[in-house]
Order: sequence, then C-alpha cells, then structure tokens
Amino acid sequence: MPAFIPRTPSPGTIAMQQQPALSNILEALYLMTFTIRQLEVFVQAAADENFRATADRLGITQPTISNHISALEREVGGPLFDRQRGSSAKLSPKGRDLLERAKLLLSEAGKVNASRFSQAENPSSLTIIVGPQLQDHIIRPALPRYYALPEMPDLNLISMLLGEEAFSLLRGGKADVGFFNGDRLTAKGLNVDLLRPVAVGLYAAPDLADSVGGDRNIINTAPFLMAPLNSAHNDWLCKIFLGAGINPINIAARSQFSDVIKQLAIEGRGLGVLFDDDAWPHVEKGELTRIPIDFVSGYRLMITRPEPLHPTLSAALAFWRALLKTS
Repeated sequence: MPAFIPRTPSPGTIAMQQQPALSNILEALYLMTFTIRQLEVFVQAAADENFRATADRLGITQPTISNHISALEREVGGPLFDRQRGSSAKLSPKGRDLLERAKLLLSEAGKVNASRFSQAENPSSLTIIVGPQLQDHIIRPALPRYYALPEMPDLNLISMLLGEEAFSLLRGGKADVGFFNGDRLTAKGLNVDLLRPVAVGLYAAPDLADSVGGDRNIINTAPFLMAPLNSAHNDWLCKIFLGAGINPINIAARSQFSDVIKQLAIEGRGLGVLFDDDAWPHVEKGELTRIPIDFVSGYRLMITRPEPLHPTLSAALAFWRALLKTS
C-alpha cells in the first residue's frame, strides 16, 4: 500500500482527522523510514514462517523478502525472526511486538484508503513507484507546484528500488508508472522509456579520497558502500565497476537508500556511487570528493503498462514525465 498524499482535506481525510488514534498512527508511519509494503511483506512472512514460501506466494524473489525484513530490523534495532538453518523462521520478541502494531497499522491505513476511493467512478489518484532518491529530491519538492495546477488527481507514492517487485506491481495494475535511475533494461509486458542520461561518480570523504587517489589497486581494497545484494541497483553498480576496471573486495555497508549511502560517505565510512547532481552540493561544502574514475552514465527510466492510462490521469503523468526528464 502506498503513501497517500492528498491535494486538500477531503471527506476521507477529514474523517481521519476526527480519529486521533488513526491520525497518530499514520503520522508515525510517515516519519519512519520503513514503508507499508515492508510491513505487508513482514506480516505475510510471519504467517508463513518460511521466506521462500512467502516469496512464491507473493510472486517475488526470496532475496526481496529478506531485504524488506532487513530494512525493518534496522528500524527496530534487532532481529524480527529467530532464523536457524533447517528450521522455520519464528518471530523473535521484537518481531511479535512489531506484528501486532503492523497489523493495526495496515488495517487502519486500509480503512482510510477504502473511505477515500470506494465511491469513485473514475480513478482519483495516480500511483507512482519511485526510487528513494527521486522521491526525496525531485517528486516531494515538486508537490506544491503539482497541486497548484487545476484538476490534478491525488498521488500515491510507493518508494521502492528498481527490480522485479516493482515490475510485478506495475503488471498487476497496483501502480500506474515507475520512475527510477539505473541501467537501460527491458521488462516483460512493460514499456520502458529512457528519459535522459544521469551522470554518476564515486565519492568519499576528503581524507579517504586523498588516501586512495586514482590508483585502482588501492581503490579496490578501500571500504565500499553498496546497494542490497540481489537488487537491480546492485547489479548495475557491479556492471559500471567492471567497465571502469574496479573490483570492490571490502563491502563496508549496504543500503537501498541513496541518502544513507551519501551520509555514510560523508562520515568517512566508505566509497559510494552517487548521482553527480545529488553529490555536488556536498562537494562544494567540502564534505565529499569525487574519485577520479569515470563511469558510463546511467539513465532516468519511466516504466508503464502498454495500455493507455485513464484520461483523468494522463495530464498528471505528463507533468511528472516532463519534470523527471528535465530535473
């Protein structure tokens, strides 16, 4: 379930404001770094007690399940499952505590969604799957400009890395469009448009950057900050490293969030690949230095189903396509 971002208070949002407990729950979710989708996967995995069974049932990969659970574990500060080889994945004490709160949160969020949309004859919202970096640095800052336009539908945002889970949501009609930065690709049953190239570089805190210089042998042994294993983003990083003659052997940390990678790089924890537009303000402040290694550019991607959108959503899609193509 995506994060619902309404234009103005509506009957659904007014009703939510009259329920303090529900409002507090949703506000708390908005402030957290995990997503409704991660909670949904966690609840399903808790019921199955087997990540592979959950992956098969949801039509996604087992590493995707593990990545969602790991993100939640980082948020709560400990393991959610007692995982031992050869045995089922039983909930830990932290897991049992989160399960009750997750079920309540999902139930109440569902009520808000149902009350907002159940009577609509036409689609009243555009659902966008978007990479975390694009969501935080391009889409959210543009929301006031978007909602200043007349008759634009409300937005549902799903923050998610490029990969099979995103493709599955698009194919199943649970999302209308996806915007990502990454490698050029094909996705069965979906249209992939290359909006524009996006330049990337290898960045580190100045002291660490000075210590490695441009010597690939030294760079290879330095600590690296990477995307989650078995993700499309990690595959893309490995591809551009190979093309640049880089072979990282010391992975210091992994995260799906570019802001986390950037902050760890600023703290001197490792070398991270960042989009130049995102990293440059920190270079100007003296917080980051670009390592003198050139990479092949990535791309800004727009992914949709082949069939046209409902006319009520076309203008909204055109707005976001133009913005993501030029920003």
